[in-house]
Amino acid sequence: MTTWSQLDADTQRNAKRALILCAAVVGILTIVATTVRRPQVEHVLEKRVRAVIGLSKHPGVVVHANGRDVVLSGVVADVAERTEVIRLARTRIGVRVVHASKLRVGAVVGVTTPTTPPPDSAVGQPPPPIRKPLVDVSFSRGVMEVRGSAPTKAARDALLFRAESVLGKDKTADKLIIPEKASELPDLTEYRRVGDFLALLVKLGGVDMRLRYDRGNLAMSGTVASSADLQLVQAEARKLVGSATLDDTLSVAGVATSTTSGSSTTTASSTPVAADSSVPTTPAVAASQARVDALVAGRVVTFDKGSSSLTDTGRALVDEIAVGLVASTDSLVVEVGGYTDTKGDTQKNLELSSARAITVRKRLIAKGVAADRVKAKGYGETNPIASEDTEAGRAKNRRIEFKILAP
Repeated sequence: MTTWSQLDADTQRNAKRALILCAAVVGILTIVATTVRRPQVEHVLEKRVRAVIGLSKHPGVVVHANGRDVVLSGVVADVAERTEVIRLARTRIGVRVVHASKLRVGAVVGVTTPTTPPPDSAVGQPPPPIRKPLVDVSFSRGVMEVRGSAPTKAARDALLFRAESVLGKDKTADKLIIPEKASELPDLTEYRRVGDFLALLVKLGGVDMRLRYDRGNLAMSGTVASSADLQLVQAEARKLVGSATLDDTLSVAGVATSTTSGSSTTTASSTPVAADSSVPTTPAVAASQARVDALVAGRVVTFDKGSSSLTDTGRALVDEIAVGLVASTDSLVVEVGGYTDTKGDTQKNLELSSARAITVRKRLIAKGVAADRVKAKGYGETNPIASEDTEAGRAKNRRIEFKILAP
């Protein structure tokens, strides 16, 4: 066998060149393969993180993947929200490191809130002003029209996302003005609170009213469908702004009203108001149900086919609902109800609906909801909400419902 030292100089040079060429080719192929594959990995990772964070709940957050690292940027309302967003991002499989130095906290006016350090160029510069909502909203014939302006798209989404999800964009006349370059930071917490109130009104239906929210002051007029709806809207309005800054001339359709100290009181009318048997038994239950409905916003908790295992989308929605339940101040109990279509064996459908409800209950508890606040029950094929004659109808009947139970 010929050794390296026995080869002449030209042969050794040619062999070295061949080795260098092979190494270069392997390196180039590796780079090309990585370059082609990396965007796909980043896209999947971004999608996973966005789903678990639930950008409808945190509209000011921007997610970007750099390889297996996740970079969070944008604005959140407070330190607690920032911590929660970072924690959620770290739970996704495939995430190596979460960078959050660009995820800023937008301080509420009058409150000192810790923030991330500003960039060097911003040192010594006055912070941008904080913008609170100033909008005019009207509801008429099932259409919601919103006028005013929002400093950023995140503020606009915080204000309208939930209401649009319930009502549909075709019945939402969005006439908000958003500047090309924001000169103000939105108070996203307040934009979301106003958005939740709008979603409540949309969910009630039967409202013909106008309201103006002016940076902590609320004026509302018009009519609602029932006295229970009136009590609910008034209670939620007081939670939103307080009695001192509430100008309320709402009334029940067919019932005259008189205004006293910013709140409305009903007087007798010759037109009877039919009782609404679908309204929960108390305003507190109705308010809590409306908040849960706004969290769900017409979306569906999805499972793997024929299984009680949640899909990624289903887990993200349940996690978002859990955050809302944990944040609520009431102690009312929510029942997770599972339903199926009529295809297959009735007993097996009942067992599957129960297993799915239990899965959702366990997920809610694992995310911090007190165990005594959540019940699970399977209803199987009962209480269909759509026709079983079509696949679209059966798909609607395969569902999870969240129902607030009266104490």
